Amino acid sequence: MSPPRSPLDALLDASVYFSFDASGYERHARGFEPLGPLDDVHVVVTGASGGLGLATAELLAARGARLTLLCRSRARGEEARAHVAALAGARAPRPALVCADLGDLPALDDAAAEVRGPVHALVHNAGLLPRALALDAQGLDVTVGAHVLGPLRLTARLRGALEAGSAALGARRARVVWVSSGGMYTARLSVDALAAPQPAAGYDGVRAYALTKRAQVELAAHMAARWGGVESQSCHPGWARTPGVEVALPGFTRWTAGRLRTPQQGADTQAWLAGHPAPLPSGFWFDRAARDPHLLGRRAPAGERARLWRFACERAGVSPEHFGDAAPTAAP
Repeated sequence: MSPPRSPLDALLDASVYFSFDASGYERHARGFEPLGPLDDVHVVVTGASGGLGLATAELLAARGARLTLLCRSRARGEEARAHVAALAGARAPRPALVCADLGDLPALDDAAAEVRGPVHALVHNAGLLPRALALDAQGLDVTVGAHVLGPLRLTARLRGALEAGSAALGARRARVVWVSSGGMYTARLSVDALAAPQPAAGYDGVRAYALTKRAQVELAAHMAARWGGVESQSCHPGWARTPGVEVALPGFTRWTAGRLRTPQQGADTQAWLAGHPAPLPSGFWFDRAARDPHLLGRRAPAGERARLWRFACERAGVSPEHFGDAAPTAAP
């Protein structure tokens, strides 16, 4: 997928700082292939009212894709829809807007019912990084619902539309894209940690975020092993400057001043995955190349990925066999 790296590129990538930042994107982008049009391709993007989600919509609309923007706020969603429509002009149809909170599981059923036509790609971009403990109706950290349970339930409710998208594409299958974070490298998959929120005193939102972003990567891989009809991929954007990052991580924003990627640079890989015209092996992607998801040796214990699947399906209200048209492989 990408040209061989020079020894200098390998060294800079190993530093993380000069890989996840804007200079890393600029180096990697030298090997990117030109992107073709996406006429008649329908992509659903969650969290599309700002940040990386809005940038993803911009990139896809510029190539002619038909979009459904799933946003929590109707007012912000309408602003995003008008912005993307004006930016794309006649190159793409006016985006559709569906409003729902990824943490509100029953609302996602209604949201899925509003999505029209086959879906060729579903980009799970929506996310949050709370600074204080907040629990959902099941007593779980809200990050678990927003990053794990909600996306799983929405995918289940859109299964028919995604499989219809696969049938329409012919040359390749439809694709589910889970947008994780480079922060997931710091966390080992732990279902116990997902099921038992941290105490309110001393709550570490960054840790909660990393745990659920790790879970997304493992869930995507497990789904890929089970679901023969649709691809399941995960990726991370590197360090991008967005309003959410500035609010949630002010210290990090100061530390990386002048080095953060633009939202469009951060969104490039998820938009590339959503529109890639050829079949892709299941993987964890960064700057359009498959990457090792366990750089720090934080592999999950044997069986933990399957345990995550059972936990997520139970809490999301999805049968564990819902995507089970292929036998799952053992977790690596």
